[in-house]
Amino acid sequence: MPRSELLPPFAVSDGSHGGEWFSNQGGAIFDSEPESMSQSSFHSKDLRKGRCSLVGQAYAITKCVAGRQPLLLRPTKQGSVAAEVIIEALRIRHEQGIWACYAYVVMPDHVHFVIRQLQGNLAPSMASFSKFTGLLLNELLDHKGSFWQQGYYDHGLRGEKSLEAYLSYIWLNPVRAGLVQKPEEWRFQSIHPKW
Repeated sequence: MPRSELLPPFAVSDGSHGGEWFSNQGGAIFDSEPESMSQSSFHSKDLRKGRCSLVGQAYAITKCVAGRQPLLLRPTKQGSVAAEVIIEALRIRHEQGIWACYAYVVMPDHVHFVIRQLQGNLAPSMASFSKFTGLLLNELLDHKGSFWQQGYYDHGLRGEKSLEAYLSYIWLNPVRAGLVQKPEEWRFQSIHPKW
């Protein structure tokens, strides 16, 4: 089956949250992580160099578990899975109007998501997200030490092709990782979640 048939429809949104959805008519698809994300380690001070946050800008974010430990699929004390905590935290920020969350995929050791920053600055929003989820997951998983790797990777998405490529990358990530045969089988992802 051609890859384009595996992709969900990226339909134009109703314009809420100031965002636009674009169609997936033949855009580029990452066959692997973009080069800047495939490096084995990020240095948080290097990630901050030249970082500029703009309200209304769409961003692709990658946040990794410390030491790339596969903790996000582990069951919690409450009987849920750690990935569900991440998804709930994304939903809360979406409903609070901090971000418009357009897509996410939670993998065993990292999470990718696409947001539009609706207010404030990206850095404090990410610090709050990281602190909240890190403390909660440490408690729920009986994990000690830093939950998240310091820093995060962000990429400002400029235009239809950039957004489309990243949404395709997210959608196909579990298949490329060998976790499922078809992207729709992965329950810890959504393209335009219905919140």
